[in-house]
Amino acid sequence: MAKPALVESDIRIGERLIVDLERRGIVASFAGWMLNSETKEYDLVISSNGIIRNGTARYYRIIASILRTSPEYSRLSISDIMLMPLQRSFLKAIASVTVPNEHFDGTSELRNVSTGSMFIEHAIIFRIAV
Repeated sequence: MAKPALVESDIRIGERLIVDLERRGIVASFAGWMLNSETKEYDLVISSNGIIRNGTARYYRIIASILRTSPEYSRLSISDIMLMPLQRSFLKAIASVTVPNEHFDGTSELRNVSTGSMFIEHAIIFRIAV
């Protein structure tokens, strides 16, 4: 189940998952918690070059194995995570409107922003590489 609200530990566990994915050779070009405007719940959105090439099933299996490795991941389930194929236009649009987040160090925040092709009600972004 996706998260209806975010706390700092959610942000940090998302960051830790990205580090653990990198240890397995999976580099995320984008990672952050994004509020789904329809469900009003947050999803941890991860985008990587390899998703199209290797398929989402392989990535979800790797993520599931990581989640089982540490009690720290007990608040995060596979249903909280949405994998997205890398789209440079998406990354550039997001990068152009991000601002530093005053509540969580090392993150950027988007609130009620239109990128032209999409509307973002709220997002906490901790990885963006254009």
